[in-house]
Amino acid sequence: MTKSSKLWNSVIAMLAAVAFTMTDFDEPGMTPSISSAYADDDGGGGGRGGGRNRDRGERIDDDRPAIFELFRKRRPRQRRASRAETRPAQYEPGMLIASGLSDDTIATLTAGGYRIVERHRLALEDTDIVKLQVPRRMTLNAARLAVRAVAPAALVDFNHYYRPDARQCIGERCLVRHIAGWPEDSNSLRCGPAQPIGLIDTQINTAHPSLAASRITSMPLIEGEAERSGAKHGTAVAALLVGKGDVTGLLPGWELIAVDAFRKGDIAAGLDLVRAIDILASREIGVINMSLSGPDNALLHKVIADAQAREIVLVAAAGNDGPRAKPVYPAAYPNVIAVTAVDHNKRIYRRAAQGGHIDIAAPGVNVWTAASVSGQRPRNGTSFAAPFVTAAVALIKANNPGFSNEEVRIVLENQTDDLGTPGRDDVFGWGLLDISGLCRS
Repeated sequence: MTKSSKLWNSVIAMLAAVAFTMTDFDEPGMTPSISSAYADDDGGGGGRGGGRNRDRGERIDDDRPAIFELFRKRRPRQRRASRAETRPAQYEPGMLIASGLSDDTIATLTAGGYRIVERHRLALEDTDIVKLQVPRRMTLNAARLAVRAVAPAALVDFNHYYRPDARQCIGERCLVRHIAGWPEDSNSLRCGPAQPIGLIDTQINTAHPSLAASRITSMPLIEGEAERSGAKHGTAVAALLVGKGDVTGLLPGWELIAVDAFRKGDIAAGLDLVRAIDILASREIGVINMSLSGPDNALLHKVIADAQAREIVLVAAAGNDGPRAKPVYPAAYPNVIAVTAVDHNKRIYRRAAQGGHIDIAAPGVNVWTAASVSGQRPRNGTSFAAPFVTAAVALIKANNPGFSNEEVRIVLENQTDDLGTPGRDDVFGWGLLDISGLCRS
């Protein structure tokens, strides 16, 4: 090796050492930080060929050895907001909900820094459900594990949030109920004595022209008008079920018992859903419509199982997060009837969830129903398909008051038009609801 080569190698080694000492570290003892790779996007400035630096107006000499770029003035990188930061919250921060806690256990927890925020008696389980504020500087996961450690038999979970399954649509006015075999004149349906229908949703504008003559009992769980939910979603679902006037519901004249379990921002917490189901079950409601979705929750699962044990049929929207989305709840719980949506051509709604939990399809695209204040507008989503199945269940139970939930499901399965793959499939379930011949005089 020549003397000049040895000198150049020494320079290279020195520069490499300087480069290492200039590298940022996240924390003492950690490995050097590595820049994130950026994917190309439609905004230009892709990651190939140094394009990002060129877009900033910086001069890059491609013939210069890359190591010399270490001595250029380093500009601080701006962090891109992650998608997770823009997602809506999945549960109430700093809060847990639990059932099956003894007074001694609650005393132990409060002594350890937990605080009882709410406490309610559940008729279905003959026990109390409590909302606990966790101690400061304690993560929810750690707090939940701690509660389970002192009360292994108790049910403890986050206070998950649930949201209405609806999307606004634009399109020509159309009637879609005929594809489900629903007559224009719902009075032609002659089933047994009408029984009250249960609804868990947002606030309902009972003064709406389409609902003013309807028999609706609306019970808000949230005190204080300023903290209550909006009336858009609940009014639309209620009018679709029992509307009389500009919007004629599927079962006009039937009684609706509704619980407004939602808060400002149209979010329902798991605790509120548990209470709402318990309230409707205590009134011996035979079918409950839940046009909402959210995460799996241990306490919600338990109260739904308790309601089903009393032969209460629960109908839920399958969700609008798309065909590849994970299952949402309560639709994905066993024996809850999960309803997907189709358009007037019997094609699946493009945003509808799919999977092994899907039970049945119903009209859910361009469904005209009541707006929040007055008038009507078209709505899309599995939220507006679920009421068709809820109404069908109400008719079946009215005509067969002694039927079990399983017998009701058998009738529903036989009242479908098979779509997609022959037999039950993950897109349409049993098929499109068709009540033709059901309860006609």
